[in-house]
Amino acid sequence: MMSWLTVIWSACAAASGLLAIIHLFLFFYDRRKGFYLWSSLACIGASMMADSELLMMLTADSPERAQTILLFQNVLAGGRLLKAT
Repeated sequence: MMSWLTVIWSACAAASGLLAIIHLFLFFYDRRKGFYLWSSLACIGASMMADSELLMMLTADSPERAQTILLFQNVLAGGRLLKAT
């Protein structure tokens, strides 16, 4: 049986992924509106952040592994900040 925390984190990641797909479809429908592309990239980043947080909660059994996952999260957060500016 899965933990309720795993279910909620997976649902958040799936919701962000769904928003990314919707915004990509809107971008392909009207390519002049570039903000749909940027918002889809932000949604993909949010989904990947939720996935990496869940990965760290479930598999970080040593400080070295947690540090590796945190470095990956910093790269994702930096990418989201670059897309926001």
